[in-house]
Amino acid sequence: MQKPALRVALYLMAAVLSAAAAGTAAAAPRADGWMAVAQRLVPAGTATDFTPHGTQPGLAYDILAPESQCSSCHATAGGDPASAPAFRPFTSWAGSMMANATRDPLFWAAVDIANNDVAGAGDYCLRCHTPRGWLQGRVVKAGFNPPNDPVMGAAGCLLSGAYDSADDVNSDFGGVTCHFCHRLMPTGPSGEPAYTDNANAWVDDTPCPTGGGPCRRGPYDYPQGSPDQQPPHEWVYSDYHTQSALCETCHNVSTPDTDAGPLRTLKLADGTDTALPFPIERTFNEWQQSSYSQPSGQTCQNCHMPESEDPEATACVFRTNNRTGNLPVHTFAGGNTWVPGIIKGQYANGIYNNGGFDRSPLYDQTIAWARELLGTAAAVTATIQNYTPPGSGAGSLAVAVKVTNNSGHKLPSGYAEGRRMWLNLQVKDANGALVFESAAYDGASGTLTLDPQARVYEALQGIWNHQGTGTCDVEDAGGDPMF
Repeated sequence: MQKPALRVALYLMAAVLSAAAAGTAAAAPRADGWMAVAQRLVPAGTATDFTPHGTQPGLAYDILAPESQCSSCHATAGGDPASAPAFRPFTSWAGSMMANATRDPLFWAAVDIANNDVAGAGDYCLRCHTPRGWLQGRVVKAGFNPPNDPVMGAAGCLLSGAYDSADDVNSDFGGVTCHFCHRLMPTGPSGEPAYTDNANAWVDDTPCPTGGGPCRRGPYDYPQGSPDQQPPHEWVYSDYHTQSALCETCHNVSTPDTDAGPLRTLKLADGTDTALPFPIERTFNEWQQSSYSQPSGQTCQNCHMPESEDPEATACVFRTNNRTGNLPVHTFAGGNTWVPGIIKGQYANGIYNNGGFDRSPLYDQTIAWARELLGTAAAVTATIQNYTPPGSGAGSLAVAVKVTNNSGHKLPSGYAEGRRMWLNLQVKDANGALVFESAAYDGASGTLTLDPQARVYEALQGIWNHQGTGTCDVEDAGGDPMF
């Protein structure tokens, strides 16, 4: 990411913060620059339903807040071992990008771009990144509230709380929360079939047979008649939570599928329109086509929620049941080490000072886990195939580099136009001086040198015949990448 792009993202982040912090009421638009832009996002009477499927806003039971309603049991307490933050559900989740999906400054920059590309598209983005705010009707669609202003809602300006709010009942900035995931169902309340992408989730909104609100659904079944082993809240065993299909809901992303059909469709190399929704992220489908999806393979949870091997692992502060080797840690580690550091620097102190858990070490924990996971994602070997030492002229060296993808999906995966990987090859002499380099990266300018031998792995998206070439154009008229 080049530094100018970083500055733009941070400016956008600050602008959205000033609007979101204003509260939940649909107040009259302010006359500052950001709201002047927002006013033009959705012309009156032209709003499109980008989220017609799955559970809609207006829940009978609110999504519980992680900070005030989950952490009291699933964080840490006095007497816990020093390693407890690394295995308890709340503290392993709180520094993750799942927990901070609504604080991510690059996400808000992308929302701004989406809204300017297609009026109101932010509704489709916010559904996944703030499920509590969306399901309670504080984006575009109304829940218990009066009809929302789609201009402000699509820009996230109707959300409750602020970026540095604690994840309590007054904040929608808790990202993908505990209670949201643990209320997900594989089918609708009347047996409707599952949707498989774009956060078209079915959320349980009925009383649990054990009493109270909706069941917390999870991969554990507890012995009947043993109250000392059962959790002190509503629960039910869910086979769905043991499957990768649970992750598919948000980790297969296509152009919005509106009531009128896909907003954008995929065209083949020859220009044929497939009429299929344009694929944006396909991490789950990539996993399906890998050996990991076979019966003897691994689920998404195996890598991204590994079982704790800590001899003192427990799921809650009561510490009554040892869970060594039987406690999926809510790390949700991926390839992101940069944004957690930004969020830590911008908001960690504010979250703590606003009554929240001290997350500074938890962001560091997430970064360390991401680096560890990245270190296992691929194996790289280099073999010298030919070497001619320098004599009267220059010598030569031929090196073959082999990269083996060890992950259960493409490498890199996810948000295609925002991710790339390359091979940086350096040859140094006996004194450590650099003799040759391919694919050099300048951290100060964010520039990758694309020399003739550079090998870059990325997805190049384009627009069919944008330049009148009869092909998929990945560059604009000025030669800059389209995406």
